[in-house]
Amino acid sequence: MEVLGRDVVQEWECSRNVVPSAFDSHFHLDRSGRVLQVYSLERLIGHAEGPVPEVPVQVSGGVAVFCDPATYPEVYPCAPGFGSAVGLHPKKPHASVEGAVRLVEEELRKEGGGGSGGNRSRLDHT
Repeated sequence: MEVLGRDVVQEWECSRNVVPSAFDSHFHLDRSGRVLQVYSLERLIGHAEGPVPEVPVQVSGGVAVFCDPATYPEVYPCAPGFGSAVGLHPKKPHASVEGAVRLVEEELRKEGGGGSGGNRSRLDHT
């Protein structure tokens, strides 16, 4: 796959008068919300913070990841193009594997729970 430089992308944008679309496949809404004091997906969409990227994009979708049971939401956020994933961070110790699995299973059973677009369980080894 060819990676285009900033100048090429900016020329492409100007010639077509468009901003490229992007999908954020892994963002922590709970952690971002705490730092930015933006606690809903709806308010986070379009929120700008920090330095302006070299190549601006329009984020059209993403997956909000919840990996800390203390921040699991009562209702998982949903907006067009966005979904949620729930799990346990692999670097955080848990009392028991069985208890951790049971906790995630309970979250997945919630309405819209942690796997919008079809509940899926995966093991992330990162």
